[in-house]
Amino acid sequence: MPTRIPVRHGLTAEPPADIAFLYGRLPMDVLESATRDAARLGAEPHEILLSRGDIGVVDYYAVLAASLGARFSPFVPIHTPVDPLAGRDPSTAARIGMLKVAGESGIEIAAAPRGRKVAAFVEALRDRRAAGRRVFVAPPQALTDAIVACGRETLLAKSLNGLGRLSGELSAGTRAPRWQAALLIGTASIAVVAGIASPDAAMLVVTALLALFFLGAIGLRLLAAVLAFGPDRGADTEPLPDADLPVYTVLVPLYREANQVGGLLEALGRLDYPPHKLDIKLIAEADDTETLAALRRHVRSARFEIVVVPDAPPKTKPKALCFALAFARGSLVTIYDAEDLPEPGQLRLAAARLAALPSDVVCLQARLAWYNWPESWFTRQLALEYASLFDVFLPALARLGLPLPLGGTSNHFSGLMYQTQKHWVRV
Repeated sequence: MPTRIPVRHGLTAEPPADIAFLYGRLPMDVLESATRDAARLGAEPHEILLSRGDIGVVDYYAVLAASLGARFSPFVPIHTPVDPLAGRDPSTAARIGMLKVAGESGIEIAAAPRGRKVAAFVEALRDRRAAGRRVFVAPPQALTDAIVACGRETLLAKSLNGLGRLSGELSAGTRAPRWQAALLIGTASIAVVAGIASPDAAMLVVTALLALFFLGAIGLRLLAAVLAFGPDRGADTEPLPDADLPVYTVLVPLYREANQVGGLLEALGRLDYPPHKLDIKLIAEADDTETLAALRRHVRSARFEIVVVPDAPPKTKPKALCFALAFARGSLVTIYDAEDLPEPGQLRLAAARLAALPSDVVCLQARLAWYNWPESWFTRQLALEYASLFDVFLPALARLGLPLPLGGTSNHFSGLMYQTQKHWVRV
């Protein structure tokens, strides 16, 4: 039977299932405050406790296991190299918070439920103590590490080619049509023959074509300078209440950047977004032991999770991002680099704008600027380049309805992109 507690401050006599086992372990006023705030913010009480640091992640799951008579393990032991996912999408195991593993005494279930799944997990095992013998509880980070170990090949294949799920027009791996290849080869052949037959005339033609290209680029930038001055379409965007804000996944790839970890966590800690709705994935390569050690040493908050990408070619940022995307819990996703200092209110603004814009807008590109521009002549030139690109050129392209080039950081994607395959992008 559920634990009964006295009615205080308007709470019901039956505590929420995801924190009932904490009564007597944490102060009553802390639990009551978490319950009230959870109701106001549309969250679960344990999410509030974890986001505030009232209880550590490992401690919470250890007490959860003890309350159900289940075993607790700070890591998920894998006793066999056989992939227990049997070729299935590992993101399913990450989403439900459970993974079948081959233990020493047979098949076991590693569980690290989150959100509403915690209460469902408690209710499912409360009256079935025998089932708890085959279930052990682990922290979410331990489950993520186990899913990476078990689903390594599937996750790598998905990160490289999407398991063939992208249609041809959306995939950069699609080869050019034969007529385009023939046209390109034919044009190159004619240019070579013309250059050999009449070098002076060929040089004149090449010079004229290059001049037209550069004149066109200059003209487009002049037009952009004219069009860039106008009202900011997002200036009057109404902010969303905390209860309406979605879970936001932040992907941060790192490679040989151990010295950046402290500053990175400090910058991400300044984000003005409900902590229990932040899903920050710190992505590191398996062979980058220094960065991994720094992450393991510094990461303590429930907002953060480390995703270790197996050591396999190619070692690129896109592959690392696609690999970690399988573990994303948010309906909105953004990308930051290790050296970024995002504006604290950027996630709130992006969430509000995506909610207000038409459904075919699935990506926002944040304006980037150099925060250390006064340091040298070089940084000042880079600052000018970024200002002309993000404050003049890209806004003009957006007003003209032309395709927009995306940078490698501070892009905010809506979950609609994965459901509808729409690919319009606007600033």
